Amino acid sequence: MDVSISKRVMPLFGLLCAGALMWASALFCPNAALAQPAEASDSARIYILPFEYMDAILIESDGHFGMVDSGESSDSPDGSDSRYPVRSDTTVGQGVEDQVTAFMQSMGVTSENFDFYIGTHPHSDHIGAAGQIISAFKPARIYTPLYDDSMITNPDALWDNQYVYDLLVSAAQEAQAEYGASFIQRFDESAPVDPEDGSNVGNPHFTLGSAQIDIMNTNGSDALGTFVDANCISLGVKVTAGGATAFLSGDINNLCGAEDALASELGHVDFLKLGHHGFNNSNSIGYLKALSPKFVFQTGRYSTMREELVRALWEIGSRYYSSADVVNDGSAAFEVSLSSAGVTTNGEYCIPRLYSGEWGGGTYHLYRDGVPVLVSGWVRTESGWTWFNADFSSYDSHWVHTGGSWYWIDEYGEMATGWREIGGQWYAFDESGAMRTGWCDSGASWYWLDSDGTMATGWREIDGQWYFFNNSGAMQTSWYDDGSSWYWFGSDGAMATGWRSIAGSWYCFDSSGSMLTGWKQSAGSWCYLDGSGAMVTGWLNENDSWYYFDDSGVMKANCWMGDYYFLPDGAMATNTVIDGYRIGPDGKWIP
Repeated sequence: MDVSISKRVMPLFGLLCAGALMWASALFCPNAALAQPAEASDSARIYILPFEYMDAILIESDGHFGMVDSGESSDSPDGSDSRYPVRSDTTVGQGVEDQVTAFMQSMGVTSENFDFYIGTHPHSDHIGAAGQIISAFKPARIYTPLYDDSMITNPDALWDNQYVYDLLVSAAQEAQAEYGASFIQRFDESAPVDPEDGSNVGNPHFTLGSAQIDIMNTNGSDALGTFVDANCISLGVKVTAGGATAFLSGDINNLCGAEDALASELGHVDFLKLGHHGFNNSNSIGYLKALSPKFVFQTGRYSTMREELVRALWEIGSRYYSSADVVNDGSAAFEVSLSSAGVTTNGEYCIPRLYSGEWGGGTYHLYRDGVPVLVSGWVRTESGWTWFNADFSSYDSHWVHTGGSWYWIDEYGEMATGWREIGGQWYAFDESGAMRTGWCDSGASWYWLDSDGTMATGWREIDGQWYFFNNSGAMQTSWYDDGSSWYWFGSDGAMATGWRSIAGSWYCFDSSGSMLTGWKQSAGSWCYLDGSGAMVTGWLNENDSWYYFDDSGVMKANCWMGDYYFLPDGAMATNTVIDGYRIGPDGKWIP
């Protein structure tokens, strides 16, 4: 994903209700259990709230809590302050501070046990609600990197960064004044965990209960100076307990080589919160293989992950889960437990879950409990069906022949129904997805589909009859002019030959279907077809001669009709004597 659209490009999948979050207290960590200090357990639990394209993560060990990011706030710039203009793509009206607060309360977080708040970087989907969380729960230490909009070289990546950053800084400064909180924006491994008064330099390594916390990628602002996107300075948080490790990667990306550096620094981790919600520029393949996590979690939609990332996770053997899994399962949060027993999750997602592939198109992937499932045959999707051929990915843009019929799996991995253009040709598929051949009634027009399924255009001979299909494939009826001849097609589409009565007039068509005009001899008699092709009855002047055709179109010849006489060639006689009768210039006999 280009950095110009790298922060928040999708709506929320869903928000947790306060009631459901309060219920989570009984499921995960009853308040009563936190009332008294717990003995060191050498374990930790990480709770990832299932918001899409936001991070809000609570960590607990031995009754102590820390938080990494807290999602969007309902607050946003209104343009009244020139420092905070209203920019396009700024997220508005998607605040989750009430849900985050309710969850933290349900877990028993108080000002007495809330050790730290870490805002990984100044994007509202991570620190928008930081001010509310700091004010409500009063963390002992507050961490966030130094930032100013002047550091950003890409003006399209400014959004409301300065606004949410300044709100966090203001809340941290108030916390310093109110209860002596430490506000840390620079890191030094020789510095104390709690800096001396007036210092913003702290140690990135400290404990939370019996868990070890290591803030990673801490030199972004100082080392880079300027950067294209605030994701370049995102902090990451490593959690270790009982020998098991988790890495919460914020929006760390590899545009400035951060993941390359972390790959060797981190080594293997048991759990990875994917960087930047799974978007591009993060989660480089070499980095993933170096970390080789057993479990991964995406605070975003599966469809936004590039195919090579999905394949790499499969090859590594990582179990994959997402915010959508948690919401669909009705859980309040995704829980990761670290202990001497290793890493476990609260997810038991045994019902197969079908995910759409890269950027909402391409293929589907089927998972069961975080593991890809290799299947063969049809699998139902939300909108239809897709086809797997003993592979991790379903087909896309691919023909399938099964059960004696052909099916098309389109570019979105969906079985086609109705009309589809494929390779420049049109095909029709019935409701079951089977490719149609032969006659096809659309309700408005008839179409012909050749034996290979392609829609016919132009001329076709079908069961001994000729038909014409226009450029849209619709069967021609009535008149058709091909530029050199006129043709007539009946209501059944069959091309006319011979004599046809059309709209009260008679027309004649040769064996090729071309409409005839001019003189025509039929059944030993002559008739005349005018320029429109209609058979003439009554008088006709042709080449300064008059002719007469009876009601059946037969030309009078070598006979009297009243006062007129018609010569053997059919021309009306003038200025002559016939049978002793004198005929005048007007063709009438003169008594």
